[in-house]
Amino acid sequence: MSGRIPERFIDDLLARVDIVDVVSERVPLKKSGREWSARCPFHEERTPSFNVNAERGFYFCFGCKASGDALKFYEQIEGVT
Repeated sequence: MSGRIPERFIDDLLARVDIVDVVSERVPLKKSGREWSARCPFHEERTPSFNVNAERGFYFCFGCKASGDALKFYEQIEGVT
């Protein structure tokens, strides 16, 4: 066994998880139109530039350009790969 998680498993996991639930456990989100917004947890800022799109399962920060899916968010916030 190689120790790598199969891509199919990851794809299935991402299809089942709600990114808003994952992010909101670590970051206080506010509804903003069809998206959610907050101050970015990856850099210091005064105004929200961090957006979460539940429909696409994706987050993006306009300040530091951090982006990804629920798994990537978890990896970044916990410092794991």
